[in-house]
Amino acid sequence: MRVGSANVASQNWEISTGSQSGIISASFFSGTGNSAMIIPRISRTLSMFQPSVRRWVAAPPRLDEANVGQGVKSAIYSLSSWNINAFWPRPVARATAIINLLLSEAHLSSDIIFLQEVTREVRSSLLRDPRIRSNYLATDAEDTAAFNDVSFATMTLLSKARFSSQGATIGPVSRFKLPSQYGRDALCTDVFLPPSTASSSLHTGIEDCYRLRLVNVHLDSLSSTLSYRKQQMACVSEILHESDNSQTKQSNIGLVAGDFNAVCQEDQDLLTKNRLTDAWLQLYGADAAQSQTNTEQKSKHFLGPRRLDKVAISGPLESLELQNLCPGTIPVPKPGEVKDGEVKWSDHPGLRFTFKLP
Repeated sequence: MRVGSANVASQNWEISTGSQSGIISASFFSGTGNSAMIIPRISRTLSMFQPSVRRWVAAPPRLDEANVGQGVKSAIYSLSSWNINAFWPRPVARATAIINLLLSEAHLSSDIIFLQEVTREVRSSLLRDPRIRSNYLATDAEDTAAFNDVSFATMTLLSKARFSSQGATIGPVSRFKLPSQYGRDALCTDVFLPPSTASSSLHTGIEDCYRLRLVNVHLDSLSSTLSYRKQQMACVSEILHESDNSQTKQSNIGLVAGDFNAVCQEDQDLLTKNRLTDAWLQLYGADAAQSQTNTEQKSKHFLGPRRLDKVAISGPLESLELQNLCPGTIPVPKPGEVKDGEVKWSDHPGLRFTFKLP
């Protein structure tokens, strides 16, 4: 939903939460009066593949560990995020190459996977992948509503074995429709986890768990949409800091990752201004920031070296490592020519974030 005008960037924000209605509202105030936007929270489903009926079905809040395999009991997790690039040739083959890397033994697999620029055909391919069917819960497996009126969307995968072994309870899955020129949203997944000090995760009530809120984003592209990104980051921050969580007395932890499209100098301060910690800067400092950049040609708009993809956190989460994952190449047939061409998996590197929870 498009809200406001091009000069929204200079206005001050005040944001409040309306939990009873399932809507987060964000208001901005200009010098000429009040304007407001309402951001709908659209309920979605986290699904698991059911071999007996050969289709994806809604996952239960608690997974049966005996049915999903033995997971590693550890407070250390890994999240991988990758913008696939919907526009380059052979998107399904490129997405498959990315998934091959993320699920490889050498890569130690991934507990959480965030994908951006997922097209309908890439979604279908991912949901047919036997490794994903066997080992992951997936968002947007039940229908293609997230792809209505847009060319691509985000998608989140969670390791079944990993979260079942931790005694996790799956919470709500939502898409928050952001103010956007391109129809972007924030894909939010809540997981309730017992503290690692709990004597038995199987008997820990949800009131003694903490909420891990995972937000997968693809913010508006190009310098001309900076005003939208400012609004989007304000909304994402409020989503992560949403404190109306009467179910649990433990701390809330927020993690947002994906393509922030931080192409302008003003983008570099948006995380700090919105009470979020940039994981890369926290781990390696400002002097190392230039070593983690996107330098590929993106469509016809060359952005130059920028950190477009980021991980940001809130709450008592310990950052351990953040790695760039360099894209490989796949062949692209060139009819009439002796030798095939090639294309990189994406114009973005992937990110692999390792972190420790309480």
